[in-house]
This record gives sequence, structure tokens and C-alpha cells, in this order.
Amino acid sequence: MEKFKTEDNVLVWYEGEDETVRVPEGVEYISTTAFWINNGFKKLVLPASLSRFNAAAFDFCKNIDEIEISADNPIYYAKQNCLIERDSATLILGACKSKIPADGSVKTIGSHAFGGTSHCCVFIPACIERVEEEAFLMNYQLYINVEAEEEPDSWSEDWCPTGVTPENICWEEGDPDILILFGCKPDED
Repeated sequence: MEKFKTEDNVLVWYEGEDETVRVPEGVEYISTTAFWINNGFKKLVLPASLSRFNAAAFDFCKNIDEIEISADNPIYYAKQNCLIERDSATLILGACKSKIPADGSVKTIGSHAFGGTSHCCVFIPACIERVEEEAFLMNYQLYINVEAEEEPDSWSEDWCPTGVTPENICWEEGDPDILILFGCKPDED
């Protein structure tokens, strides 16, 4: 049985149980529903041919730890387990083991970039100028530490629709889905 169903250079469906998913060369776009059923993989490897990207395709993929893309891809590159669009300096897709670069190479966190990311901590460095709508959508036990002292006005109003801050946290039912803390310092490596 073929693991990848493609139509006109679009990955329509993945059917497999591999821990590493290597999207075939020739795929230019990944449909939003491609990974809705088979989403337990831990590592995503993307081809040089990928020319358009919809991070919502990975909203149900809460187990992704690693992201790689062919070094020959002219539009995107991977850095510290983040998929980044070269021209716009936008983080397109993140994972649990992502470390958002703090060197200014990323200015924006895109819509759905961390959709479905769970059981981990994400640090947003001060160089991030914008976070798009629903960048952190459908998360479970995600902790977001932000270097900025307060939410910048340039961030979308809906960047984290289910997030809680220390002012509105409720511990009665266990850990929150998302906890957001501002004024955090970066980890020393």
C-alpha cells in the first residue's frame, strides 16, 4: 500500500505509522487534511520541492519533536527544529523541541505554527515582532514563556485563543491547557 496519496504535486493523504515521515520529493504543497488521521510521527522531513505551506495541516500532530527540510529548498529552511520562510522571516511550523531563534532571523510566528503542540515549553524571544492569529491553537499543557514584559500591540489579538495568564489561571482541574508568562529570561545554553 502506498503511504502517500498525491494529486498534482499536492500531498493529499498520508497513511502510515512511521516515527519519521519523509514527504516525497515533488510535493509542492501539503493539504490541510493530509495528517488528520495518521499523526503520531515524531520527525518530519520536508523536500526541496515544497513551495507553499499551510501549518494547519499539522494541527493534530502533537508528537512532532523534530523538523527538517532539504537544504536545497529555496523558500524555507529549518533551524533549531523550526521551519522558517526565508523572505518573510516567519516561523511557519514549530515543534516541542523547537527553539525559536533569538538572533533576529525570525520576526513573526505564523498562524497555526505551534498548533497542536503539547506537553512542552516554548520561549518567545524579544526579537519576535508579530505573532499571527491562532499561532498556538489546540494545545494541551503548553507553557509559553515570553521575554517581553507584556504582550506587544503588534501581536494578533487571537494569537493564543485558549491561553491563560497568572491573572486568570485556575488550578482546580489540574494543569491549564496553556500557561503564558511574560518577562521571562532566556535559558542559558
